[in-house]
Amino acid sequence: MQSQPTVLLRQIEDLRGSRVVAYLTSDQPNSPFVAKMALDVIPFFYEHLRRLGHSDRLDLFLFSQGGDTIVP
Repeated sequence: MQSQPTVLLRQIEDLRGSRVVAYLTSDQPNSPFVAKMALDVIPFFYEHLRRLGHSDRLDLFLFSQGGDTIVP
């Protein structure tokens, strides 16, 4: 059984005819995503996109409380 976020991302892919890459961070102390955007994420994005392969359409689902402005 897929998690609710996974199901929602698949629905976005189906509706838009795309692949979705999600990047979520949080500054909430009890969150499993406690982080801010930083340059160390770039190699992870590269590897993820490399494994994803070619896609005619790619969407980025981004949720962040901020961080290093050079990252985008």
